[in-house]
Amino acid sequence: MLAGGAGTDGSPDGKWFVYITTPPGAKYKQPNVTADVTAYNFDTREHCVIFTVNEACHHVTMFDSEHFFSDHPPWHGGRCFGDLTNGTWRDLRFGDPGTRGKPCHSLPTAKGIAYEVFGAGRTVVSGLYDPFTRARFESPLPPDFGYNHTGWDPSGRLWFWETGTKN
Repeated sequence: MLAGGAGTDGSPDGKWFVYITTPPGAKYKQPNVTADVTAYNFDTREHCVIFTVNEACHHVTMFDSEHFFSDHPPWHGGRCFGDLTNGTWRDLRFGDPGTRGKPCHSLPTAKGIAYEVFGAGRTVVSGLYDPFTRARFESPLPPDFGYNHTGWDPSGRLWFWETGTKN
């Protein structure tokens, strides 16, 4: 069963659909729950579990027609990056020098994955990450931003954020 708010996405070429399945009633940060990040191929009509995590996860997004990313696995402050052509995945941001906190809401751009990081000290950090070169740019947002969502334009040149604070 698809978890509520789990996030799903389709590839730009219409070949793939990626989604997360969790047991009914599972919640993020709930122990002893597993979630499968799965890809469905519209051409072959096959479902393929790319990876399983030991926690209800969310936010799975296509990067391009062959790759997707899923945010903040429970065991570290990175993200998972999957290759739909061969059914493999790898960690991004995890182990990179100076990383703190966990990236959350994120979207693909021509320049990489735009995201924000929570738990990186007293401020929220905004970032841009190239999943192929592992190049990363992160910068703190104003302290009063608090919990927010990252916006973008497809070229990755114009960023915007929405936040629940007065600003």
